Amino acid sequence: MPKKKILITNDDGIYGPGLKPLEKEMSKVGQVFTIVSDQERSATSHSLTLHKPLRVHRISRQNYILSGTPADCARFGILHLLKGKADLVVSGINSGVNLGEDVIYSGTIAAAIEATLLEVPAMAVSRPAGNDCKDFIPAAKIAVDQKCPGCAGPGNRYRGF
Repeated sequence: MPKKKILITNDDGIYGPGLKPLEKEMSKVGQVFTIVSDQERSATSHSLTLHKPLRVHRISRQNYILSGTPADCARFGILHLLKGKADLVVSGINSGVNLGEDVIYSGTIAAAIEATLLEVPAMAVSRPAGNDCKDFIPAAKIAVDQKCPGCAGPGNRYRGF
């Protein structure tokens, strides 16, 4: 049976401290593809880039940087990189929790929501602020435990924690 295709994105960009731990843990359960914004895009909400071209840069075989928002990254990754064959989108790990009204503004959550609009199961992962990569390992392990390739369905297409 082929490995599930997992798309990872975030709103902290390529240098986000939660990215590498999430890639490492998710690669234990699936084939990981990463596409992130070319810069920090926190609090961009669910905006899409409409009035300028999107530029994509290949970093390695399965890692890309896009000149757009986290929602652009999820959309581009699902439709163009994985040709509609993503099994799961994981957005994060965000450095800083997304609680209460923060969910309205969060680029991390917007990327997960964009995936669900494209009928791909998704989850957004965040943890309290901090930049030490080892502090993100527990959240990455929890994300692996919460993966839900079969969770798409009425009222259960988006998971955030």
